[in-house]
Amino acid sequence: MQPLVASREIECLNGDTWEPGHIHVYQPEKNEVDWTCRFEIAWPGFRRTASVVGYDAYQALELALRAVPSEIEGSEIFGMGKLRLRLGAEPLNQSVLDESFYGKRFGDAS
Repeated sequence: MQPLVASREIECLNGDTWEPGHIHVYQPEKNEVDWTCRFEIAWPGFRRTASVVGYDAYQALELALRAVPSEIEGSEIFGMGKLRLRLGAEPLNQSVLDESFYGKRFGDAS
């Protein structure tokens, strides 16, 4: 497994309890033709591990960082307002998600 280059805690409301989860982005890795960058998002009842491909390490990392908020936004529990980034923070909504993940998500105009 590649070394971890970025990590962020996330919490999911399960009943009356905020339970821990995480966002991990790993170091891009060169393959025969291009670069891949793996990321993992997990909280109780949800785990998404995926890789994105770039023509160099920089692009692969940038695409992984764009994929993370897109994956969060696409989760069922995001729409229910049951995610937050840290203890005491307000639940994630579209505005908080945009502010917390400074880069553009997939589908955003360049």
